[in-house]
Amino acid sequence: QSFVKYLFMMLTSWALVCDVYYLPPTRRLPNENAIAFANRVKSLIARKGGLVDLQWDGMIKRKKLSERIRQTLMDLERQHFLESSALPRNISHGNLSTLTSVL
Repeated sequence: QSFVKYLFMMLTSWALVCDVYYLPPTRRLPNENAIAFANRVKSLIARKGGLVDLQWDGMIKRKKLSERIRQTLMDLERQHFLESSALPRNISHGNLSTLTSVL
């Protein structure tokens, strides 16, 4: 869907349901540089929210990704979904007959 449709949906929805987690304050370790500290905090946030902790520099939204990187990211998301879902483990990408029999 387009950004305008998404924005309209968000502005007209009556509620936005989300989980809020509060983490304890985190301070830099004595011999830790800023990048290592940021990666450590990012890892803590990802673990608490049940997200995949990926190493990336923020340019992923501004550059066109190569097909290999896109496929790797999709495989990671698919693996995370299958590990966290209640669906049977034998559902593979594109096997809709198994999926429709489950639903």
